[in-house]
Amino acid sequence: MKTCHPKEIVICFDKEENKGEDKYLKKLIGICNKYKNYCNFSYVYDSDNLLHMKDSPSDCGEEIFTELIKKRRIVK
Repeated sequence: MKTCHPKEIVICFDKEENKGEDKYLKKLIGICNKYKNYCNFSYVYDSDNLLHMKDSPSDCGEEIFTELIKKRRIVK
């Protein structure tokens, strides 16, 4: 069996909520907390409204993706 040991896993789901809602944010944090003992986890959350509803962080080009990755939130 092959195994890998990633340094970090970044969760980048499609945008699913409007600013001010927190159900989606809680979902991201919950996933990271569930697995953070196995690896470093972070997530992309578009708090600056760079994405449209249902856009993936990679749907809007390299510049926006890079900006979102820079602002990813690390779960400790």
